[in-house]
Amino acid sequence: MVQRLIQDGKEQENDYALGCAYTALTWDSIDKGKYKEGGASFARLARKHYALAGGDNQRSLQALNGEASALKALAKFDAALDRYLDGLEQAKEMGSTALINLFLSNLGGLMNALGQYDEALEYFSELFDLMGPDEKQDGSEYYMMGLSYHLKDCHEQAEPPFSQGRQAE
Repeated sequence: MVQRLIQDGKEQENDYALGCAYTALTWDSIDKGKYKEGGASFARLARKHYALAGGDNQRSLQALNGEASALKALAKFDAALDRYLDGLEQAKEMGSTALINLFLSNLGGLMNALGQYDEALEYFSELFDLMGPDEKQDGSEYYMMGLSYHLKDCHEQAEPPFSQGRQAE
């Protein structure tokens, strides 16, 4: 189906359709663990076509997040950090709470992976400050915050986020 969308997009010179197709390929490659086969490349193509289509900023930022996630999976942490920070800045300029939350969550996860637990906690704290009560459905960010405290050997501080994560499930 995606290949057909790419073919139709090229034939009809429809950059928006091409952006959607390359976004789908980005996430498919990430989900299947085939990062080297094109996750970051597909994301760059998606961003390019969204820009050519007239600047669908929300989808472009989602593609940027995909590119950063692919780079993280490839252990290209500095490049991933740059993309996540760039995405966060753009999401804040757009005023998109959902995208801000997405980038804050991913930045917290990246900082955990790098052993920079204080920075991870800052991103998770900012995320929880921005999230409304209806948005706190998923417990994964609470678990990640608890993990940050746990890895810092702050076990008493780890328990409340772990408990909130269990309640959110």
